[in-house]
Amino acid sequence: MKKFKEKLVTKIPALSVIISIIVAWMIAPTADFPIVAFFVFFVSLASVIYFVRKAVTRFDTTLYVGILLLSCFILYRANGALQFLDFVFIIFFGSLLIRPLMSEYGVFTIIMSPFIVIKNIITSKNIFPYSFGVAKKYAKANSVLRYVPTIAVTALVLLCTIPLLASANPFFNALLQNVLNFFNLTWLFQYLFTDPLIVYILRVFALAALLYVIPRTLSISVVGTEKYVAKSWLSINYLIPKIAMALVLIIFFITQIQLYFASAHTLQSLGYTNSRLTNEVFAQVTIVAFIVFLLAYLDKSREVWNQRLTYFLVIEAYFLVGIAFKSVNDYSSLYGLTQKRLWGYTTMTWLTCALAVFVYYYKKQTSDLSFVKQIMTLTMAVLLVVNILNFDYLIYHYSKPTTPKGVDYRYLAGLSPDAHQSKEVIIKAMEEAEKKASSNTYDSQNIDAVYKVIDEIGFLRYKYGAEKSANSFNFSEYQEYLDTKNINVDSYLKKISILKKKFHQE
Repeated sequence: MKKFKEKLVTKIPALSVIISIIVAWMIAPTADFPIVAFFVFFVSLASVIYFVRKAVTRFDTTLYVGILLLSCFILYRANGALQFLDFVFIIFFGSLLIRPLMSEYGVFTIIMSPFIVIKNIITSKNIFPYSFGVAKKYAKANSVLRYVPTIAVTALVLLCTIPLLASANPFFNALLQNVLNFFNLTWLFQYLFTDPLIVYILRVFALAALLYVIPRTLSISVVGTEKYVAKSWLSINYLIPKIAMALVLIIFFITQIQLYFASAHTLQSLGYTNSRLTNEVFAQVTIVAFIVFLLAYLDKSREVWNQRLTYFLVIEAYFLVGIAFKSVNDYSSLYGLTQKRLWGYTTMTWLTCALAVFVYYYKKQTSDLSFVKQIMTLTMAVLLVVNILNFDYLIYHYSKPTTPKGVDYRYLAGLSPDAHQSKEVIIKAMEEAEKKASSNTYDSQNIDAVYKVIDEIGFLRYKYGAEKSANSFNFSEYQEYLDTKNINVDSYLKKISILKKKFHQE
């Protein structure tokens, strides 16, 4: 393994060039965001960093495995919000993997790690410079290798000028096409030179940026980053704010009990509906729970009353988590699941586990670094579980959201292809709209649902049928495309048109 790492270090400039060329070519936007290019970039760069590292810790392995799994999920999950979250945490966990010797840094410095890494990439020295020399063992074996740089430049010049000349002169273009057909290279020419000029300009800029960034990122991973020293400007006695918070929460719990036993008439007189009460309780209580968690963590004093109040605040935080959980659960049991409600469960689960980790850290007096690593591992585990569970699929197949009018097909139609719901939703929403029409009622919600599904089907047909975009390929989207490509969209548009004419909605 040691010899492999030493050999890999000598290949870093070549690997940087290969990764840069592949990613730069794929990064040009097509029908959608080029997630395949980012998948290649994240996996390849993380792998090189991990295997180049001289001493690999258990936490490094955890980060590496987490980055690989999250990178796979950005190809598999089609939910935009979840993909964005995966991207953010891949970058964050990647910055922690890049920076060695984490014990030198404080907690908040580690949290700011992505920005510190970016700063160091811009200012650091590249210890893996590009070299175009030919190895001695190949110099005598094949003299052609001596002229590789010259050949490469010549090929680049021809690749840039021939398409331009072909577009300027039809006779030259005809000659070129004959040559390509003779050597059966038409497919290669179409793949390389059919994009707009702006795409090639974007690729050149991306290539230059990657050639600059990748070797410097690997340099930081090997050498380390400049140590950032956080200055302490204020000395705060956290005992007083902890006492104030504890008293306020005691009063809140008393009033919360009153709220639970209040009648529907009392709530109505206060201007509260069940929906408003549930949403506001969850949002506000969750924020307060995080404030309590932060306040307990910031107090480093180990005096008797400080410790007692820390444990008391943790107990109160668990009560807040319980209230928030009850709020989400009550509403979910009445009106089914939604993305917000599932993320509510997720937040409460994370906070419950994080408080338990904090109690262990506080009681055992472990280091801040150990606590942060445990929290990062917990966060990674929760995010991976969210990807595995597939919220959109759970919503449609296990607990559909409802309104007083019935199943909310308009919300279901807006779910991502992860739910694999389009084929059923368009049928059922159309049936509901026609059923309401037979009772002389224009059902705008279900008609909107049909339109949403039609728009999604049109996008998928364009992306995977007409354009056949590989740069932005997504497994869930492609599976949904296969499921819906035979749906007769025109027949549904015709049915909607008939309904609109009947109720004069044109």
